[in-house]
Amino acid sequence: MEYQIQNNHLKKRFGLRVWLQLGIGIVLFLSPFFRGLYFNDDCFNFLIIIGIISGVTALRRFFSRESFPFSLNLMDLGFTGLALWYLVCIPSAASIGDAILAAMRILGYLSLYYASVQLLTKDAIKVGVWIFALTGALVTCVGIGSSIGLPQVAGSWGAILSSTFQYHNALGGYMLMVIPVCILLFREAKPGWQRYLAASLLYLNLLGLVASQSRGAYVLFLPVLLLVLLSFRKKDRFLLMLLALGLWGAVDNWTQIAWAGNMKSLSVLVWPCIGLMGIWFIVWLEQGIRGRVPGREIRTAGIIVILGILVLGTLPLIAPAWGEGRGSNTIVTKIQSIDPQDHNLQERFAFYHDALKMVRERPIFGFGGNGWVVAYKGYQSYLYSSKETHDEPIKILVEAGIPGLLFYSLIWLGFLRRWLKTWRERANDWNYLLGISVIGIFLHSLMDFDLSESAIFFAMVILMAVLGCDEKNEDLALSVEQETHGKKLVSQNFRYSPKFVRGVTALMILLGAALVSGSINMKEGTRQAALAADSLRAGSYIATIQESQTALNYFPFQSSVYANLAQAELAEGSADHNQGLIRLAAQHVQQATSLNSTDPTLRSAAARVYSFTGYPERAYQEAIKCQELSYLYSQGYEERAQYALDYAEQLLENGNKQEAVQVLEQVQSLPGQINTRFAQRTDQQQRMRRSGPMVAVTPRLWIYHAEALSLLGQRTLAINELEMIRFDREYGCAALLLEGIIKEQGGNKAEGSRDIHLAVQSQPQLKSSEGKLRKLIGIGLLS
Repeated sequence: MEYQIQNNHLKKRFGLRVWLQLGIGIVLFLSPFFRGLYFNDDCFNFLIIIGIISGVTALRRFFSRESFPFSLNLMDLGFTGLALWYLVCIPSAASIGDAILAAMRILGYLSLYYASVQLLTKDAIKVGVWIFALTGALVTCVGIGSSIGLPQVAGSWGAILSSTFQYHNALGGYMLMVIPVCILLFREAKPGWQRYLAASLLYLNLLGLVASQSRGAYVLFLPVLLLVLLSFRKKDRFLLMLLALGLWGAVDNWTQIAWAGNMKSLSVLVWPCIGLMGIWFIVWLEQGIRGRVPGREIRTAGIIVILGILVLGTLPLIAPAWGEGRGSNTIVTKIQSIDPQDHNLQERFAFYHDALKMVRERPIFGFGGNGWVVAYKGYQSYLYSSKETHDEPIKILVEAGIPGLLFYSLIWLGFLRRWLKTWRERANDWNYLLGISVIGIFLHSLMDFDLSESAIFFAMVILMAVLGCDEKNEDLALSVEQETHGKKLVSQNFRYSPKFVRGVTALMILLGAALVSGSINMKEGTRQAALAADSLRAGSYIATIQESQTALNYFPFQSSVYANLAQAELAEGSADHNQGLIRLAAQHVQQATSLNSTDPTLRSAAARVYSFTGYPERAYQEAIKCQELSYLYSQGYEERAQYALDYAEQLLENGNKQEAVQVLEQVQSLPGQINTRFAQRTDQQQRMRRSGPMVAVTPRLWIYHAEALSLLGQRTLAINELEMIRFDREYGCAALLLEGIIKEQGGNKAEGSRDIHLAVQSQPQLKSSEGKLRKLIGIGLLS
C-alpha cells in the first residue's frame, strides 16, 4: 500500500504536464543556438515542437474535468487577432508563399503563448528563469570559443560578437532580456552555491552585452538598469556594487578576450575564467564560505585589490597601444559614434520613411508576411539593400496594415496593464523584473530586427505568458472565493462560457496539428527548393525540374520555385527542341508572377522566359514592371530597353511601324529619366549612397539607346553615342559592331565593314549578333 501511494505521488509529480513544461524549457534553451531561428528551415523544427506541446495541452484541457479559466485579457486578444489577421492578409499579399511562411511563425507564437499560459506554474517559472539565464551565459561562451573554432559557428566572431545569433545587435537585445533575470536570480538566491552561480550567470551575460558592441543595446541598457534599480531594497546594496564591478570587469575583460580571439590564441578561454574568479572573490568577500565571513580588514583589502585590477584593466582605454586596444578601444569608439548624424541611424530613418510610403499604398491588408523584402525596391528613396525594416511595429504595419499594428498594440497594452500592477510590490514581485526583460527587448525592437529572430520572440512570449498566467490565476482564485461566499461574480476582464472555451480549445487542437503537419511539409518543400536552385546554378536542368516538382508537391506556393522550374524547362526544351517543355516554361513563369507580384527578380526571369518562348510583347510588359519595381537599379532600365527592341522588331516585321515608333521613343526617353532621377537626389541621399552610383546610364543602355535612335532615323546621333563608349572594356566591341552596321546601312560601306571586322575579330562571339542586327536595321525606319 505504501509503495502504491509513493508510485501515485511520482506519477502526479512527473505527469504529462511536467513533460509539456519540459518541452517549453527545451524551446527556451535550444532556440538561440540555431542562428536565432532567423531562417525558416531552422524555425520549422521548433514550430513542430510547439505544435505538439500546444496540441497536447489543448487536448488535455479539452477532456479535463477541471474548471476552465474564464477571462480573456488584452494579450490573449492581441495574439489571437494578430495571428488571424496575418491569415486574412494572405490572399492579397505581395508574395503568397512568403505570407504563408510568416503566418506560420505568428501562429507558432500564438500556440506557444497559449501553452505557456496553460502550463506554467510557480515551480516551473522558478526553473525556467534559471534556464533562461544559463542560456544567455552559454551563448556568450559559445561565441567567445568560436574565435578559435571551439565550437565552429559561422559568422560568430569578427570585430564584433554575434555568437549563435544571425546579427550582433540581436545578441545585444537578447542580453537586455536576460540581465534583469540574472539580477532577480541573485536577489532571490540562497547564500551558498546558488549565489555563486547567479553571480557567474550575471557576469557572463554582462560580458555578452559588452561583446555584442550593439550601440542600441548600450543606450537602452541605461533605462533598463534604471527600472531595475527602482526595485532595489536596502539589503540589495551589495548587489548594486556587484553589478557595477561586474560591468566594469566585463569591459576590461573583453579587451583581452578580443585581443586573444583575433590572435587565435587559446588564452581566449582563460580570460573569461579569470573574470569569473574575480566575481567569485567579490561574492566571497560578502558571504564567505560555509558561514565563515571574512573580517572587515580582509574585505577592505579585497575591495582595494579588485579596484586596482579593474583600473589596470582600463588602461587600454586611455593607452590603446597596450594590448592593441582591440576590445575596449572599439567599445569606446562605438559609444563615441552614437550620434543623430550616424550613417546607420540615418539609414534606419530612410527605411521608416520608405516603409510608410508602402503603408499609404496598402493601409488595410499590407503587403503580407515578408512584404518588406519582396517590395521595398519599388519604394526606396536611395540605393540600399536591406531585408528588414529595423523596427518591429513598422514591419508589422507593412506586412499586415493598420489592423495588424492595432492587434500588436493590444499585446503590449495588455502586458503594460499587467506589469503596472506589480509597481507597488516591485521590490518583492518577480513579475516586475521579468516585465523589465520584456520592456528591454521591446525598446530594442524599435530600432532593430531582434524579433525577426524567432528565438528572441519565443523568449518574449514565454515571459509575457508568465504575467498572463499569473493574472488568470489571480482572477480564477477571486472567482472561486466569490462563488464560495455566494457573491456575484465580478471581473474586470471579458467573460465567456465553458462551451465557448471548449470551442476555442478544439481550435487550438486543430492549430497544433496544423503547425506540425504544415511545418513538416514546408520544411521539406523549402529544402527541395534550395536543392533546385543549386541545381539550376550548376546547369543541371533535369535535376532542377525534378526537385522543383517535388518542392511544389510539398509547398505549392513558392514563386521562386516556379521561376526556377520555368528557366530549367526553357533551357532543356531549347536544347532538345521540345516545344512542350517550352510552353510549360511560359505557363510556370506566369504562375510565379501571380504568386509574387512585386519581386523585380521574378519579373526579370519572366521577361527572359517570355522572350525565348516567342512572346516579345509579354517580355516587354514584364520588363516594364521590373523597371518600375526597381527604379533605382540600372539593370531594370537595361532590360526594359533590351526587350523593347525585341518587341519593336516584331512590330516592324508585321508592318506596325506606328506602334514600333511609340516603343522606340520610350527607349529613347530612358536616359533622360535616369538623369532626371539622378539630379533629384537630396544631399542626404548622396551622403547615404553606398559604393557606385544610385542609378546611371550604363554603356549597355547607351548601346540599346543608340540602336533605337538608328531605327528612328537619327543615324548621326546614334553614331556619336556609340563613339563615346567604343573604348569601353566590356561593351566597346559591341558598340563598334553596331556602329559599323549603321554606317554600312547608311551608305558608308567601307568604314562600316572595317568596324564590323574589328569588332568581330576582337570578340568572335559577336558574330552571332551580327546577323540579327543587320536584319533589324535593315527592316527598320531607315529602309
